[in-house]
Amino acid sequence: MSERRKSTTTYLSFLVRLWRTDSSGRTWRASLEEVDPAGGRYHFTDLDALFGFLVAAIRPSQDRPDTSAERNRPDDPC
Repeated sequence: MSERRKSTTTYLSFLVRLWRTDSSGRTWRASLEEVDPAGGRYHFTDLDALFGFLVAAIRPSQDRPDTSAERNRPDDPC
């Protein structure tokens, strides 16, 4: 998501996918895809990273922390 678009947008739309990675059901992975045609796909190794990314996406740019999201091409697996 570009800094300029973050600072001027009043609406964000994402598709979030969640899946378990082990039989115990304790480990979750997530991907987030911006619905905007120019958007990107991001992968997260845990839900805290996903939530941090979403919080950062709605903060003014001067308050935004770095996130641990990995941006991937659409065909890259997480």
